[in-house]
Amino acid sequence: MRPWTVVVLSDYGRDRAAYQAYDQLFDPQIAVRSLPLSNRTIRRMQSVYALIDFLGQRLENSAAGSVWSDLAQSKPKSFRKEPLLKELLTLLESERGTERFEGFLQRALRLPSDEISALLWEFPRPLMTVVVPTAVRRLVSDWGACGQPDADRRGRATGAPQMVAPHLFRRDRRGSAGGVGCTEKGGCRLRHRQHHSCVAPLEQSLRVASM
Repeated sequence: MRPWTVVVLSDYGRDRAAYQAYDQLFDPQIAVRSLPLSNRTIRRMQSVYALIDFLGQRLENSAAGSVWSDLAQSKPKSFRKEPLLKELLTLLESERGTERFEGFLQRALRLPSDEISALLWEFPRPLMTVVVPTAVRRLVSDWGACGQPDADRRGRATGAPQMVAPHLFRRDRRGSAGGVGCTEKGGCRLRHRQHHSCVAPLEQSLRVASM
């Protein structure tokens, strides 16, 4: 005897479309859906990861460590603090440094120059007027806020608190972090993929953008 499947629908609420087109249940056709790769929220998060990757490459000859953790919380005695701060200030104060990073960002994200310019300068959360200055302020003040030392927002789950979604990198029940991991000396790398472009896990970023 063949099993029976019973579908109960209503002419009200969310069921109404299925109720009025019940024949689709017998011969369903799933429409093609495309991922919103041009979503500006996703691109802004990816640009922050590319910044971390860029800084990691610039600090390859510095003391062992990770830009990811350097930007996540206060490390007053870190030998990497001064060279990291120098690189960040170079981005802000040197035209050559800005152009070097702009070229790196364009190669990493493979976007046209107008989109790169928007990520660098246009609100919300542009790299050159919000992300980088915030990182500089935290390094200079040792994460001070409102006159209190070590009172600024920190987060080990993300290398840029307040700039990217931290729950993209929380550990799962198996104890492994999904998506992005950190190298010993450089910036960040994608797990299970052999390239150095530091971008967010697309599927998880889409969930955050749709909330």
